[in-house]
Amino acid sequence: MDEPMGASVPNLLNLPECRIITVDDTDDAYHIAVETLTVPTMCPHVQFFT
Repeated sequence: MDEPMGASVPNLLNLPECRIITVDDTDDAYHIAVETLTVPTMCPHVQFFT
């Protein structure tokens, strides 16, 4: 069931800074693809402020 999610679908993760792109519901797991809506303020790899 790999389907695009619209604005009418509730945010399953309860993360207001993310938008759900797709949800793949398998027998034993959910695979959720998201995109962030905010610009990161530090590098996620080395944790330096940008």
